[in-house]
Amino acid sequence: MSDSRGRDADEIVIISPHDEDVRRELQIAFEDYTKRKIGRKISIKWQPARGTGNIMRLLINEKKRWEAGGEVGIDVFLGGGAAPHEKAVRMGITTPIKLPDFILEGIPEELGGVRLRHKSGFWYGVTLSSFGIIFNKEGLRKRGIPPPVSWKDLASPLFEGLIILADPSESGSARACYEMILQKFGWEEGWKILYRILANAGGITHASSEIGKTVSSGQAVAGMAIDTYGFIQVEKDGEEKVGFVIPERESAFTPDPVSVIKGTPRKELATLFVEFLLSDDGQKLWLLKAGEPGGPRRTSLWHFPVKFQVYQIPEEKKVLHQNIFSMAGGLNYDEKKANERAKVISMLFETAGAQNRQRLKDAWKVIQKRPEGSLQKLFDLPAISEKEAVSLESVLEDPVKSEEIEEKFYLLFKNRLGEIVRNSVK
Repeated sequence: MSDSRGRDADEIVIISPHDEDVRRELQIAFEDYTKRKIGRKISIKWQPARGTGNIMRLLINEKKRWEAGGEVGIDVFLGGGAAPHEKAVRMGITTPIKLPDFILEGIPEELGGVRLRHKSGFWYGVTLSSFGIIFNKEGLRKRGIPPPVSWKDLASPLFEGLIILADPSESGSARACYEMILQKFGWEEGWKILYRILANAGGITHASSEIGKTVSSGQAVAGMAIDTYGFIQVEKDGEEKVGFVIPERESAFTPDPVSVIKGTPRKELATLFVEFLLSDDGQKLWLLKAGEPGGPRRTSLWHFPVKFQVYQIPEEKKVLHQNIFSMAGGLNYDEKKANERAKVISMLFETAGAQNRQRLKDAWKVIQKRPEGSLQKLFDLPAISEKEAVSLESVLEDPVKSEEIEEKFYLLFKNRLGEIVRNSVK
């Protein structure tokens, strides 16, 4: 049987930025789970999308279709970090679901000040992610650069032209990483670091999943990456070629959630998928080595589960040996603060680091030669105060006003960076 859009009745459609390996392993395990649980196999049709920005655009279209009386064609949104799931709640894209108490047993409501599920059940964290630096060891050795251990290291002139970054307007994980720098070092010092990292960027990609590949190929020697991408790249290339480090006490652990789409005619099956992800069976899948009973069939997934008891698996059966519950606490990540200025951070990244890319690089060269004085202070100065950023966030929701504001900040950076270069010759 199929519905009005030609979909099989025993199939759910999931949109996700997760890669092919994760999608394949989840599909196999979910089919086995539903056979045991309800006596029939529920299959998954994946709607892959590059970057959370693209996912949100597709989900907004689904919402418009449903509001116009049409049928929703996507049932579940998986991955991408907490920020887009929170945005989906505010926009009325997702619907709350209630899970059995036994499924949620062993999953704390928060960790290190970060909520692991929505208070009203709109989203549930499935795995925990942190962020770190992936680096090409050979590339560093050739240039005599020591391996980075702190976000500040990436702001060094040693990394000029050697860093690959992801666009925060397209990658929720990249935006969370930049936000962590601002929260760890404070608004003023944080932007000083971010401006330098931006100036050091040799390239900007839309998807954070491309960071590891770019570093591995030697096109860049370092980049900011989700821990999973870092671990997988190290496993693939070998520790002699690629390294990955989570900066000590400078990175928080945040949930990677799942949400059910409002208006789906398959809410019951979509809820069953969420239940599977948070069951012991689903949680072990992320941590067990490929080929272990109950683990992935072909490829290890390298994710930290959210369920405490899953970490009790014998060490020789796991791919990750850190217990994230004992590692948390280095940085108490303020999600509310992050959500209050998410668009502002993306806009500042775009206007300073993309639209004024060459001007930023030229000004950075000037600052390296004249590291003291008024020109450096001008380079380091945040374009907006922390308080102003919060008040500006809601204004950026308006497409017309957003264009006007972006133009304003483009000109601000253009004039500021141009002034640094002009004054360098005096």
